[in-house]
Amino acid sequence: MLREIDTIDGSILTWSTLENPYPRYHWMRRHDPVHWSEVLQAWVLTSYEDVAAAFRDLRFSSDRLSLVLQNQLQGLDPAAVSDYVSVFGRSVLMQDPPQHTRLRKVTNHGFTHQAVAGWVSAIEKVVNELLEGLPRAGRMDLIRDFAEPLPSIIIAELFGVPAEGRHQFYEWSNDLARFFGGAFVCDDIQEVARDANEGARQLKLYFKGMIEQRREDLGDDLLSQLIRGQIEGALDEEELCAQCVFILAAGHITLIDQISNGIHAFLKHPAELQRLIENPSLISSAVDEVLRYDGAVPFMNRLAKEDLWVRGRLIKKNQVVFLGIGPANHDPDRFEEPDRFDITRPDNKHLSFAIGPHHCLGARLAQLEIAIALNTIFRRLPHLRLDPEHPPVLKSSLLFRGFHSLPAVY
Repeated sequence: MLREIDTIDGSILTWSTLENPYPRYHWMRRHDPVHWSEVLQAWVLTSYEDVAAAFRDLRFSSDRLSLVLQNQLQGLDPAAVSDYVSVFGRSVLMQDPPQHTRLRKVTNHGFTHQAVAGWVSAIEKVVNELLEGLPRAGRMDLIRDFAEPLPSIIIAELFGVPAEGRHQFYEWSNDLARFFGGAFVCDDIQEVARDANEGARQLKLYFKGMIEQRREDLGDDLLSQLIRGQIEGALDEEELCAQCVFILAAGHITLIDQISNGIHAFLKHPAELQRLIENPSLISSAVDEVLRYDGAVPFMNRLAKEDLWVRGRLIKKNQVVFLGIGPANHDPDRFEEPDRFDITRPDNKHLSFAIGPHHCLGARLAQLEIAIALNTIFRRLPHLRLDPEHPPVLKSSLLFRGFHSLPAVY
């Protein structure tokens, strides 16, 4: 349940803002683009120029887990998330060069152009099977019946995870995401932290078992690629498990949200949907607009490695900084009419996959999945629309934007 905060500073955490955050982001960008949040105990950057520069600036460190946890835990004993810290503290997401460079080199093997191109037929098969298995009553939940299982199956295939283990993978990943992205706005931080810690522990144990089995018969899957890197000395076994957990969680939860956000955007803009139906070749541009217009990751945090100045504001060493991806993607200084959904938008250099050293390593795979999902669902379900009797249920998270449920009729 979301905690309502009445102050101006806390308004980015209210239901009304989470439902439609962009007016608040515009206000912050105009009046206080480098904003100190007492609620978050962190700086919030909202202009495209500042966010893009911060992603490239190595003075904004990705090695920020311990100080981020101090804010998220709200006084809870850090020992409660020791397994979570053990896993995520070793992930490429939380590293600076040269450790980041070393880990990134190994994980990149599974996401090259050639590797991703090889997944087209598999993704098409999964999308079509999911649509063929929809309830026959003409009503569905786009999250439960489509957006959730699609990336779950694909990421499991990527690792070579057997079908019987995939649902549990989602539950553990979701527990990690709730803590990483929602701890600022939840009532029971102890429960959320406990679930995240258990999810991290279980995923680590699961991958350790898989790694031992896969060593005996290496293939072309991502896990085999990572094992080869470990054998060659590029990373140790704890780092190997950590990369597996990170890729699973990052490529799973965010893609569920982005697919559902994209479908929702099109259903709320029928003229743009009709343009796509009439000209499916617009899908690449449409995917970029979906990512810009309502991205699944509105904020990413960093840690100041030293005192530094941004627009005349002093950000002190060891202070947390929230890079506003969502606000930047709606900055009128970078995008003309930024609140308009336009699938032919030119020069659409959104920040949804970040830029610089931490550019999303799974960006190509994500774009492919979103493209196939959108083109196929709108082609096969031409009468798809939001259910007028059952409104969507939005997530209560600052770092992850998506829906718990998205009822539709077809």
